[in-house]
Amino acid sequence: MEIVFEHNGYVVVTQRSKLHGELTHTGRLLTIRAVSPWEEYEVAILVTFVERRSNSPITIPVFPDNDRYLEVLARDGTRLFDSRDVIPCEPAPVATRTVVENSLAASGKRPHPRHLREYRNK
Repeated sequence: MEIVFEHNGYVVVTQRSKLHGELTHTGRLLTIRAVSPWEEYEVAILVTFVERRSNSPITIPVFPDNDRYLEVLARDGTRLFDSRDVIPCEPAPVATRTVVENSLAASGKRPHPRHLREYRNK
């Protein structure tokens, strides 16, 4: 394993995927390693960091299958690392999610009668 990048301060790891859209993690103690070979791939990247809410390390693998890529940003927003520099990947379009209205007609449910007290007591 070859260490490609290392950062001890706080970082924002943004993972963009065709399937899941954009996932953002805030962490510290970042280490990025290039692993060759990895299972059926010739090269892979392992991004390891400690998430802000926990003390256990999280490892995210990145493979050359054009499924996802990672960007590492500093606290001030400057880009520290981009996995597309090591493993070429076409930018994945962000998955869109439909927004469901919070109305009774959209949910198909009736409210409980106790929520209608103010209308009954008029």
